[in-house]
Amino acid sequence: MSFLKKQNKLAKSLYVIENMKNKMLWSIASLFYSLSQGNQESVEDNLSEIILLSYTLGKRAGISFYSMDRNIEKKAKEYLEEKESLSLDDTAYFLQYFSTYKKK
Repeated sequence: MSFLKKQNKLAKSLYVIENMKNKMLWSIASLFYSLSQGNQESVEDNLSEIILLSYTLGKRAGISFYSMDRNIEKKAKEYLEEKESLSLDDTAYFLQYFSTYKKK
């Protein structure tokens, strides 16, 4: 691959990553607004977009979806062990859902 093609590929990759980061920030801002307005459909839409962008941005950074899943599960278990500020009931329920979902 020529130097120019490599530069072009790198520029496109950086553009995609920057676009994803901008979408992430926009989705987070939109989520906060939706929460303040009590718009359930918009909250679900924004949360889904944030999760999808997190996975795809991670993939662009060289992190596999499997690794993301493992780290999410690990983080949830750490929250339970350390009794972090997240709701322990919600975290335990998430871990139960997550382990059931992974088996399918």
